[in-house]
Amino acid sequence: MAKKLYVGSLSYSTTDSSIDSFNGKELDGRKITVNEARPMGERPPRREGGGGYGGGYGGGGRRF
Repeated sequence: MAKKLYVGSLSYSTTDSSIDSFNGKELDGRKITVNEARPMGERPPRREGGGGYGGGYGGGGRRF
């Protein structure tokens, strides 16, 4: 499964040529793709209540 990667803290002077210079380079034996982020599309509203991961305490685990 492909994962999206966000790279932060780049210099404000980073240019398209800096992005192009990393695109297609090899990292750990695999070619990487680097491109400019695009705005996220519309998302359906989140449901209130059950079924999510937000809020409360997660079960299990150990306290030390």
